[in-house]
Amino acid sequence: MMWMGMKRALLLCLILGFLIGSWCVTAQAQGGGEDWTKPLNLSQTQQSSDSPLIISDSGGTVHVFWSEDVKGELLWEERAPLLGGTAIFYTRWDGTSWTVPVDILTSPTGAAVGPDGAVVDSEGRLYLTFGNHCSWAPSSDADSSPAWASPVAFAPAVYDSKITIDRAGHLHIVYAQRYPDGIYHTSSTDGGRTWSDAVRISSRFVEEATRHERVALALDGRGRLHVGWIQRGGEAFDETSVWYAQSTDGGQTWTKPLKVAERGPNEFVNDWVHVIARGEDEIHLVWVGGQANRLHQWSSDGGQTWSGPFHILGDLYAVAGGDGFAIDGAGTLHMVTQLRYPGALWHAYGMEQSGPIQLPST
Repeated sequence: MMWMGMKRALLLCLILGFLIGSWCVTAQAQGGGEDWTKPLNLSQTQQSSDSPLIISDSGGTVHVFWSEDVKGELLWEERAPLLGGTAIFYTRWDGTSWTVPVDILTSPTGAAVGPDGAVVDSEGRLYLTFGNHCSWAPSSDADSSPAWASPVAFAPAVYDSKITIDRAGHLHIVYAQRYPDGIYHTSSTDGGRTWSDAVRISSRFVEEATRHERVALALDGRGRLHVGWIQRGGEAFDETSVWYAQSTDGGQTWTKPLKVAERGPNEFVNDWVHVIARGEDEIHLVWVGGQANRLHQWSSDGGQTWSGPFHILGDLYAVAGGDGFAIDGAGTLHMVTQLRYPGALWHAYGMEQSGPIQLPST
């Protein structure tokens, strides 16, 4: 099966599918994305490379981050462990070539760390969250470690985070925290130098043995913040449910959390929720549910009412990590996903109209 038993350094090959989906706008809009390049190994290391993150800016430059185990064991075996790295590496695509990968940030505590969220502001400043810290650099100099600001802690203990920026230039981070467990929001009006007091989004009235994770964040055309997350409960934390909330005032207040889905008695999982905003009022939720299928529901009125959930990707299924989404210049929503059964990287677009297309393997 594709990717199973391959070196972790090759994990970064996966982002090329998402890259082409978000960068080659004309090809996707006209041809549906049937023509794809073969995956390219961006990390080119013999240590563990993990947690790839990709974004593009308004000038068309593509920025890629990942976690690298720079002091780890050399991975000569065909099957390598899933290791987190102690440094964050970076490369970018300028339309012609990729820059040489460089380490830009290291874990302030020495613990495993990975890039969680990234965004570029209107002045070309690139922001990155990792662990409970945020750092930034001019996007033109992002491949230089000294260009990155000293990391600023925005919360005490963070499991996962996502970041976005609104029209006023205010930064918003939504994160999953341990102790006390929950989903929280914080914002910055001075470019990440200071952060507001945290506002809790998830309900306070949950059992003590509950975990919140897999946070997702989207900003719509009206400036509303939309957040999704996974809640785990039960003795083995296997009672999973999908939740959603939104804010209309920049994160100061939030709607009562909406339970989107919960694991039924004969179902395998609810996991890996994604929130996508298209235009002013169209909001999409996609998650792994049921028998590890991809489920999708959407709202045309900014999250006030929702369609019923329905399956996408046909009979394809299995959990093998998060999915990638992008909206092209024609407004078409694209999805790239890695599946274990059958093991491959797949692309679908329009969410309803197209069947999944298997992408080239190495």
